[in-house]
Order: sequence, then structure tokens, then C-alpha cells
Amino acid sequence: DLANPIWHDLRIVLRTAQPEIVGISASMVTIPSTAVVAKIIREELPDVKVIVGGPAATTSTRELIHNEAIDFLVLGEGEETLFELASFLLGRQGAPARLEEIRGIMYRDASGIVRTPPRPLIADLDSIPFPDRDSMFVLGSDGKFQRIHSNEDLLASRGCPYPCKFCGAFAVWGTRKTRFRGVDNIIAEISQLNRSYGQRSFVFWDDLFTVNRKRTIELCEKIISSRLDIEWVCLVRLNTIDSELLAIMKRAGCREIQIGIESGNDRILKHIGKDLTVAGIRDKVPLIKASGIEWGVFIIIGFPSETQAEMEETLRLLGEIKPTWVVISIFTPYPGTEFFKELKEQGRLGENFMRGDFWYPNNNYTGTMDDLEFKRFAIRALNYGDRYNMRRMFRLAYTWRKFRAMLGLKWYNKIK
Repeated sequence: DLANPIWHDLRIVLRTAQPEIVGISASMVTIPSTAVVAKIIREELPDVKVIVGGPAATTSTRELIHNEAIDFLVLGEGEETLFELASFLLGRQGAPARLEEIRGIMYRDASGIVRTPPRPLIADLDSIPFPDRDSMFVLGSDGKFQRIHSNEDLLASRGCPYPCKFCGAFAVWGTRKTRFRGVDNIIAEISQLNRSYGQRSFVFWDDLFTVNRKRTIELCEKIISSRLDIEWVCLVRLNTIDSELLAIMKRAGCREIQIGIESGNDRILKHIGKDLTVAGIRDKVPLIKASGIEWGVFIIIGFPSETQAEMEETLRLLGEIKPTWVVISIFTPYPGTEFFKELKEQGRLGENFMRGDFWYPNNNYTGTMDDLEFKRFAIRALNYGDRYNMRRMFRLAYTWRKFRAMLGLKWYNKIK
């Protein structure tokens, strides 16, 4: 929606900051908005170099590099590549002498599209400096820049060893090997945010935070011994957690875990390469609830070959296990995934496979239901998820109000 105020705000940022280079991080679902952002940049600052990175720059190069408002793509891991590219464009001392010497980029020149050799993954993640959070800003309601100094995002590891056929992590990282930051390095960043900026809440964006049990315990023990007054959220896999691990995570400040169970049907779980069973899911639920950690569940409906009956099993399982919240998504074949390759080979992708995101009910790749039938079910499933989360929210709000009333808080009666 080009009338959205966000585009007006973007123009203000560009006019005020007057950058020489603008970087955009693009995921699959933000490819359309990436194109709009690039167009606005080109209109406001015609001579600025526009660089796009993020997962989509690696897995969807064709859709991005032909956009004339985009000058460069950074492929794969971007820290070293972007530093070299920015140094070259700004004419900094020590920069590569020629553009083609920079590994891991794509651009256009007189000969056509150029793709340089890939850059090796960073072996030592601790060598990456912490973000310059003192330079972070947002556009305030008064139209002026406001420093934000800190953010809650952390990344303790990169990569996931599991071969889920709907996930593009392997395509983005180029390996199934997980690389880890040192525990002391992570603690140093948390301490900086906690003690310098007062940041208490964090989100670990690791593909799988609990992939290495021993290391997870070591990190939690270090958080506890460092007396960091923090709380955090992370993504786990059911087969990587147990009571002891959850207990120490809770002591270290973990307030919520997020879990992709994807389906409530054993055939589908096997078909998508999830390496889980419904029985295994049920077995872990009591451990999670006993830990006192809140938990959210991600599921996907509409996998290739999935039937309506199998999707109904998934919804019934949600009603049985009763997580804190649920996100229901609709299967979307992202480039770089095994399912994308299979559907392409079968001629089932079509021209507009990127027509919507993972809540778009017209994304029907089941092969077992016609489009209208699937759309009706998908809308019903999405509504089920919304109602589930709303009921949970209202239950929490009602309990909190009852608690306040029991305490006899005077202002409670005024707002009741």
C-alpha cells in the first residue's frame, strides 16, 4: 500500500540522513516491499548505492538483481562482504582495488550480470564486532531522529543440522553444520546491553538454540553466575529438551520457548523431514508445562500431498496439548528448499509462486483439494488460531484482574 505512512517516513529518513549507501535486508515475504524501498531510495537519492542482503538475496537472486533500483546483492553471510563492498564504494584505504575481487556479491555491468566467487563462512564468529548500537535510531513521532541505543536481538549460533524440507536455512548458510559463538563472547554482549543500556529482555534468533545441550547448559550457568537480571526467548526442538535443561534455562531467565511441531499427523511429519512423531510431541508436553516456561507452537497446513483429514488432526492436537500460543501458517514453497525443488520438477510452481506469504489462503499445493476447498479450510484454520490466542489472552487478563481485586487495590474498582 503506497499510501501507507511508512513510505512517507522513509522519505524523511533518507532526506535527513543523506546516506551514500543504503542496505536492505530482504526475506522471501519482503521481496515486494524491498522493491518499493529501493524505488523510493532511487527517487529521493539517485546517486546512492543500494545493496540488498538477507536470505532472499541468496535464494532469490533473479527476482532482485533485475530490479534496476538495486545495485548489488550480498550473497550468504554478509559481515565481511559488506565491509569490503562499502569500503570499495566509499574509496576507503585498504579497500579491494577492483569490484570483481570482492567475493560473495552480484551486480550488473556492461557485460551483463556478474556473480563473484562465493565467500567462505566466517570460521570465528567471535571475531565479528558487536553492533554499533549507539548509532541506531528511529524516526520519532515529531519527525526527528531518536537514538535507541539498544535492541533485544541476539544470535548465539548460526545454522541448523536438521533436514526439514520446507526450511531454507541450509540454502542460506550453505551448510548443515552449526557454528557457535563463545559463551564469554555472548555474555559480554548481554552484559553490555544490560548494564550500559538497561536492556532486560532478549530474543535469541538462533535457528535452534538448544542444538548442543552441553553448550546450552554452559551458557545458562554463565548467565546465572554473572548475576544478569534478564529474561529471554529462544527457539527449541522437542527432541533437544528435557526436564533438567528446561530447569536451568528457567533459572537463567528463559521465560518462553518457541517450538515448530508443524503437524499433528505422523505421515506428514515423516514426509516433511521433521524427525518427530505425534507420540514424541505428547511425551514432551508435561515436561514443558512442569517447567513453568511459557511455550508457543508453530504449525503449517497445506503441505504437498496433505489431506484435509490430516490437517484436522493437527488442529485437534493443538486443542489437546494447549500451548501458551500458536501460529498457524500456510505452506509456501520458498526457493532453496527441498519442497521448492520437488514442486518445480513436477511443474507445480506456476509463474506466481511468490504471490503471497505464509498466511495467504490461495497457496494451495496439497494436490488433494481443489483451490476453493482448500481456501475455505485455510481460512477456518487461521481463524481457529486467532480465536485460540484471543481466548488465552482474555483468560490471562481475567486472572490478572481477579488477582488485583483480591489485593483490594483501590484503583481497580474505578476501572472495573
